[in-house]
Amino acid sequence: MLLQATRSEELPIIKLVVDLKLVKASGIDNLRLLHEAARSGWVEGMAALIDLGADVNNGEGNYGITPLHTACENQREEAIKLLLGIDKIEINARAEDGRTPIMDLMTAFNEDKGVELYKLLIARGASASIQDTEGSSLMHFAMQTCNPKIVRILCTAGLSIESPNKSGQLPLHWMADWNYYERRNSVTADGPRSMWERRRDCMKLVFELSSPSSLDSVCDWKIGKTTSKQTPLSLALKSHNWDIAADLLKHIKQPVNMSYLLDPYTDIIRELCMVSERLASVSTPGSLDRTMLYYFELQPLPPDDWTRLLQLSLDAGADINGVDWNEETPLHLCVKRAASIQVIDTLLKLGANPYQATKDGLDCFQLALLCSDEAGSWDIMSCLRTYANTHPEPTHYFCQGDFLISSQTPIDNEETRYLQVLRQTDAINCETRSGRTLIYEAASRGNTHLVQRLLDHGAYPHYVDDLGSSALHAAAKQQAPATVALLLQVGSDVDQASVNEYGSTVTGTPLHVCLQGCTRSRVTDKATDTVRMLLSYGADPNYAAVREDRTETSLSLPLKALCESIYYPHYDAVVAKDSDHLLLEVLKLLVDAGARVADNADDIIVGVVAKMEGYEMLWEEMRSQLIYSQATQGLT
Repeated sequence: MLLQATRSEELPIIKLVVDLKLVKASGIDNLRLLHEAARSGWVEGMAALIDLGADVNNGEGNYGITPLHTACENQREEAIKLLLGIDKIEINARAEDGRTPIMDLMTAFNEDKGVELYKLLIARGASASIQDTEGSSLMHFAMQTCNPKIVRILCTAGLSIESPNKSGQLPLHWMADWNYYERRNSVTADGPRSMWERRRDCMKLVFELSSPSSLDSVCDWKIGKTTSKQTPLSLALKSHNWDIAADLLKHIKQPVNMSYLLDPYTDIIRELCMVSERLASVSTPGSLDRTMLYYFELQPLPPDDWTRLLQLSLDAGADINGVDWNEETPLHLCVKRAASIQVIDTLLKLGANPYQATKDGLDCFQLALLCSDEAGSWDIMSCLRTYANTHPEPTHYFCQGDFLISSQTPIDNEETRYLQVLRQTDAINCETRSGRTLIYEAASRGNTHLVQRLLDHGAYPHYVDDLGSSALHAAAKQQAPATVALLLQVGSDVDQASVNEYGSTVTGTPLHVCLQGCTRSRVTDKATDTVRMLLSYGADPNYAAVREDRTETSLSLPLKALCESIYYPHYDAVVAKDSDHLLLEVLKLLVDAGARVADNADDIIVGVVAKMEGYEMLWEEMRSQLIYSQATQGLT
């Protein structure tokens, strides 16, 4: 209770517990309440806890970390000032690993505040020359988080930027290894530029104050129980600090210890391709990985630096045509993510094979066609065609089709040329390894424009893949109403489904597939439009998919989605906007189309009914069906 009261900054509760003698001063220390208050910077609470007898130098049971360590680590200025104002404060208190509060201050990220607090601690007696138990100096901690202002101050104070610790680790090793973006709460739009400037300034100091040999010095680096030999360059590559690696590479004549690049669990070229420049026309997608957010969206690696690192990887023996579990090469990845033409061209010149197919049987030419709508550009298609003209593969359809196009055929853009090649070589309906065609792939991306162009050039829309899924299934799963409408207009089967030899459903109807994607985190107005479109073409609202342990009706899917917030309330943080409203709209569409409510009585719980405010007519219809069903069963 006291711990929660401290975190909630409930001072009256803390005082009440102490006044009632429910806890002693030693209990305050055992619970590390002063640490908690220092972490959040709750100065009023800290002062009260100290008055109640809390030990300002308490580090027992906490690896020797004192409240001052905690305040410094979190850059809580007022908390630090409060603690420094206490006579008995141990300003150079050591944690179990020998770290002092001023070292922890270096691990925080606010550069300007860090400088002022550093000066404050030094003025109050903190030692700048002290080392931890591994012999790491304050310079190691300052360089680790790229704090150039502090680094300059430390250099002026006599600390060396080249002083190793007991494992031979220089401050540069620490800087190269530190994964900056994974340790930040968020990455703002101006954050990458600010961090790039700090890293650049620190690297300038390194090159200015270090000898050439230290830039590639080898140290012992321990991760868990494993110790390996590492250089700053290898650590930068391992931690995806690509800009630091690129800067080091400019100053190192012959890099050593490049074995990391050949790690079987690490595809260095693929990772590099993820941080390459993209076409200016492409939209910026979201990214969950903060390091990728930095390079991939906000501060991509400059082309020259990217090329230099790519060449380093190839020189170390990396395979430019190596594949991942989807049998995708780095070139496949770059085509899909709309990398810049310079990146695509560089890969091709260094040996990337555009004719190689993925696990799904798609080569770079097909991927470029499929992804051109997302990229908003046909430049990649043009780049690949130029390569095919100068490096033809005689057996590949693209190298045969260009010669079959009649001179009378108007070619207004690269997309038309690609489609003509596919048509002339009879490759437009060619099935991939999973039995899918290009029109299926286009539909699965919701690319209505390309679906129409493929139809215009003779693509057959009614193929089903090895699992019984058609292009209409793919569009419905993507919840792409315009694509669904187009495929329905050309005669796609609205109730196409497949079962296995045991009678279990393999692929449900397009409506069922669409409804399977209607979860609270994914449902959008496109889902309701897709459901409405399928029902308008006669989709069966009472179709039931047979699973091994249950029968799954169309109506049961939105009902179960509505139950998610009741059964799993903690998932509410990731729900889509207006999800309940959209799910109720889907439910209404199904009921209005004739879905049998009684078949799903077990899924209609009180919590779902409570969500139907504004949908009273829907509930009355559902209720009347349930009452009628019960009455009918009673008669029988």
